[in-house]
Amino acid sequence: MPEISGTTQALRGVTYGAGLFVACGANGTLLTSPDGSTWTTRTPGTSGFLSGVAFGAGRFVAVGGSGLIITSSDGISWTPTVPATGSFLQDIDYAAGRFVVVGSSGTILTSADGISWTVRFSATTSYLSGAGFFGGQHFVVGLSGTMISSPDGVTWAHQTSGTLAGLRGFASDGTTAVVCGDGGTVLKSVDGVSWSPVSAGVSSDLFDVMFADGKFVAAGEVAGADAVLLCAERDPGFYWSDDAVSVDEDAGSAMLTIERTGNTAQAASVDYRSSDVTAIAGDDYTAVDASANFGIGESSVTVLVPITNNLAAEPAETFTVELSNPSIAGYLIHSPSVVEVTIVDAQDSDFDSLPDDWEITHFGDVASYGPGDDPDGDGNANSVELEDGTDPDDAASANYRLSYGVAAGVGSVVAVPDLPSYPTGTEITLTATASGEFDFIAWQGDAAGGTNPLVFDITGDLDIQALFEVSLAEALDEDCLDFISSGTGPPWFGQGIVSSDGADAAETGGLSIGQSSTLEAQVDGPVEVTFRWKLSTSQFDSYRFFIDGAPRATLGGEVDWESRTFFVGAGSHTIRWVYAKNSTSSVGSNQAWVDQVSLDYGYDRWVLAYFNPTEQADPLISGPGADPDGDGVRNLFEFLFDLHPRFQET
Repeated sequence: MPEISGTTQALRGVTYGAGLFVACGANGTLLTSPDGSTWTTRTPGTSGFLSGVAFGAGRFVAVGGSGLIITSSDGISWTPTVPATGSFLQDIDYAAGRFVVVGSSGTILTSADGISWTVRFSATTSYLSGAGFFGGQHFVVGLSGTMISSPDGVTWAHQTSGTLAGLRGFASDGTTAVVCGDGGTVLKSVDGVSWSPVSAGVSSDLFDVMFADGKFVAAGEVAGADAVLLCAERDPGFYWSDDAVSVDEDAGSAMLTIERTGNTAQAASVDYRSSDVTAIAGDDYTAVDASANFGIGESSVTVLVPITNNLAAEPAETFTVELSNPSIAGYLIHSPSVVEVTIVDAQDSDFDSLPDDWEITHFGDVASYGPGDDPDGDGNANSVELEDGTDPDDAASANYRLSYGVAAGVGSVVAVPDLPSYPTGTEITLTATASGEFDFIAWQGDAAGGTNPLVFDITGDLDIQALFEVSLAEALDEDCLDFISSGTGPPWFGQGIVSSDGADAAETGGLSIGQSSTLEAQVDGPVEVTFRWKLSTSQFDSYRFFIDGAPRATLGGEVDWESRTFFVGAGSHTIRWVYAKNSTSSVGSNQAWVDQVSLDYGYDRWVLAYFNPTEQADPLISGPGADPDGDGVRNLFEFLFDLHPRFQET
């Protein structure tokens, strides 16, 4: 299935590692993606042609024209290495503890770390354009159907591909190998010897292929259009969802998931059997030799292996469980066909929540450090390092957490990449998007300013929130008034997190002792003013409503939304809400709100403004048809035209 890459540059390489897809191509093009669908352009520090990329030995390595080799620990920041050749380097692969790079004139380079390189004799002068690993052999492919292989990266022998098409990329899922090339050429093999053609559904040249997340992904180009990315499911069969699982000794059992690919329209089964490595069946776990049954429509089944919680303190121990004998003819056992289960000792002799075997592995004993200690000074305590699976004695291995969201207002925040935790130095992009009448104003917390998107490298735990605002008139639902915020504390503003009507409200908060924040407006009476207000603070702080400087209502402490109504007489008047921080107490959230301000200029309020109680009870004086001032204008019309009912108008 094609995916949109977002670039018209030719893409030549793609890989997956450390939770990230990385693709590269012409003019120094580098793209990264956390899911293979959404891609972000990166800056590699070169404009050279990048033709291949791989991940291994803890780093990404990309290669290209004139011996170009660049490396990165995170896929974002890149560093050049010293060229070992001037040849055009076309592809790179990492397997069996070594990188293999191939290129023009039969060039092959190998390296254990991606930094130091050795030139190898390839026994061919063909242009080599793809490298991979399958069945214990390194494979290299090239133009005119060239294919060679090597068990050690040193000695290479020719293989028969069965085609004269230019071959460009090589990938394997451990069970099946796939080669792609010119004109949409795709070959596959289950033994590395016999190769069969497969229809790709396109005639575009395909320059690289890789396997990740249960899919083969091929990259190529179409002249004058977006680059091509093709995805294909692996052949029907069974495989473990993970090749390694860790389980606490006191967990009771290890939960292992078997995945099924292909048509699920019929029931199927596959056998699984355990074998000791350092863990001993009967002492550390219960041996299993059984069948997993898949019903119609089922694509995964979870099986349990009982774990024994013994009393002895001991290091982590492992056993394996292997798949075999699929019940449907033609179904394969895919990689990973074996899952390694690690049993983590449940013993904690010093009761510090750090397993003894973990402390012994990293510190040599159980007494040197506690869960709150940070021996490598990376800002992560031992308890966090244990949770993350990082090295508590290596600051470079630290993972950090990012909390982000909406501080106030209505909108959303998206992080790319979006991970539970991030290796130190990971570049993160936060994008804030406002909704409706709201506007993005600024970042709060561990970031400031209004730059959007916000791009940064994470080097510690962060909490970053986006502030969205709407006008005070919009928030208070009365756009005929001009609301003004003043005072010595933070101003009032419109937000959409807390409101009475489920939409928006005015809010202030974060005041220091002695500060106050005022919200006011001018109203012309006679009019009935209604509003709803809310408070969350100490009983010693105050939230008051004033009319012309006179206090009319007060809140204190924790008070949910309440409705208040006040009559304002004829003429111009000032209505005001004042929140004041009078104490050092931090009870509640130290915030005040007001919402749903409304003005009612009804006839009854007009009568209250101009007639005393006795006159109000006499319809011959205050009734809508009465004319108490004898000017020939009845009360109803005096009200409608804002006239005085007790004085004759001229």
